[in-house]
Amino acid sequence: FFIAVFATALLFSVTLLLSGISAFFDNEVTRTMKELDADAWVVPAGTVGPFTSASLFPASDSEKIAAVAGVTRADPILLFHKTVRVPKPKDLNVVGYRPGGIAQPHVTDGRLPRASHEIVVDKSFVRGIGDTVDLGEQDYSIVGTVKGITYLGGTPAAFISITDAQQLLLDGAPLATAI
Repeated sequence: FFIAVFATALLFSVTLLLSGISAFFDNEVTRTMKELDADAWVVPAGTVGPFTSASLFPASDSEKIAAVAGVTRADPILLFHKTVRVPKPKDLNVVGYRPGGIAQPHVTDGRLPRASHEIVVDKSFVRGIGDTVDLGEQDYSIVGTVKGITYLGGTPAAFISITDAQQLLLDGAPLATAI
């Protein structure tokens, strides 16, 4: 009898834990979409979604999507994951956005990037305004912060211009991971 009660309690606990984890990820995606002013994402056919896909397509497709009836705005976005040393390795989700467009962050402190190699990071990142972060080949100056923009399990988001992102990842090729 004791084993049956214990097994039932364990099963209930695991179910509750998994429900909580699932709700966390759903809430994180919903919150991030809201913060990025996006109602929906367009991604290449066959991809799971914008946050986990490495599939690329022409950034100019945003113009075709913007021309669809009912669409008020469509901007290319280039999302990628980067592990940076600050000084220990730390994960960062980088959003390359079109300045003035969808996915432009709502800065809580500091300012938006105005020049190449400037970056905005979530406050949960270990560095802040005035610091630099090496994204591989270039140092980026942190000029602003946002609050509560994380995805993929609480990994902080960072924002750079899509031009910088395309240069960093694609040698300047005009591609995007989402619109």
